[in-house]
Amino acid sequence: MRGLDEPVETRVLVELQMPFFPFGFLSKFLREMRSSKSHDGLGAVSPNQFVFPLALVTKDTTYPERQRPYSPKELLDHILKDPYAVDSVGNIHVTGVSYHKLVEGAQHEYLVIRVQHNQLELANYLKLDRCPQEGQALANPPKSSDLVEDTAAQDEDSVKPQGENLEQTSPSKSGNVFLSSSSSPFAGDGLALDTFLVSGSGSKSFYTDESKKLASVKFKEPRPVLEELVTLAKVVSACRPRYNIFRTQCYWYAFTIWEVLKMNFPDSAQWPNEPLGAGRNGAIPWIELHKRSLLDDELNLAKFGMTLRHSHAALAAEAVGAWEDFQKESKKHRLSHGIQTIIANQQQSEEERARAEEERARAEEERARAEEERARAEEERARAEDKVANLEQQLAEMQQRLKSAGMKPE
Repeated sequence: MRGLDEPVETRVLVELQMPFFPFGFLSKFLREMRSSKSHDGLGAVSPNQFVFPLALVTKDTTYPERQRPYSPKELLDHILKDPYAVDSVGNIHVTGVSYHKLVEGAQHEYLVIRVQHNQLELANYLKLDRCPQEGQALANPPKSSDLVEDTAAQDEDSVKPQGENLEQTSPSKSGNVFLSSSSSPFAGDGLALDTFLVSGSGSKSFYTDESKKLASVKFKEPRPVLEELVTLAKVVSACRPRYNIFRTQCYWYAFTIWEVLKMNFPDSAQWPNEPLGAGRNGAIPWIELHKRSLLDDELNLAKFGMTLRHSHAALAAEAVGAWEDFQKESKKHRLSHGIQTIIANQQQSEEERARAEEERARAEEERARAEEERARAEEERARAEDKVANLEQQLAEMQQRLKSAGMKPE
């Protein structure tokens, strides 16, 4: 198995690249698809064009290396709607995750995820992170005075009742305190921009050249499924949908994804206790910014630690349920418009057309036979008419001879 830092090999069939099919007609499927159109009509097909861009499949260097980002929900929706991608659900696994921190500026933190197709020699890297919405630059590192003021504020969004619709989270009322900070004018109420950014070249260097790797893991079986990880990210995003520079910023998002993934796959990797240096900014290195989402002035440190673990455990359980729901939904979409269904429907239509053609041919043969019978009957009628005419002529001649002989014909 290739390591997380090794180059990605993408030895694929440029002429055709198809998803894995568990049913036994892959060879027949490939024959059928040689005459079908691909995503762009050029003859090459990706099993999931959102994770394995066509440029990666065809090794086309003219494509832009950086692909547009997808929110977790957007990526899942695209997968469900695409006939190739929905049939590949469960066939793309996460082989490794690394935890990164930019060394300059706001010291942004994010995850780099390596994914690989089970049946095809296709692998790629995705960057997962949280940022402010477009048009808002990353804030300057917060001041310690801001954090003291923030700790005294009550965050009504910090503890969500279990079962509440996570996508309907209300804005934190402590946003007014955050907005008063001169160093972070947008720290409180704006919706976060949580995205997967897909590598267009199969290389992770685009994401890691200017960063420090804090931790990394390589997965063994059972590995997370791509869509399972995206579902997990969607759950975490919905839990705290608003960007708050003091509590629910990039530090919190990367750390929470990491911890929830660790809870759901504890034996699939050699997990470190905690990524060294995560959640800390050089300006205030004594503050753990990634652990402040549940911070309350009534909680002592021990109780806070337990509450944070409980929060991660609740998210882990919800992610498992969300993944089960997505699997059921993807099955419906596969049966509705998956590429296997399309091919099966095309095959059924072709068989029905062939049967109709056979019926038409049989009807044509019967019509031809009926026409032959009609022609034969017409010939028999004509021969009978000729025979009657000959007999009538012979009778007329005989009567004429009798008349000439002075005999009266009877």
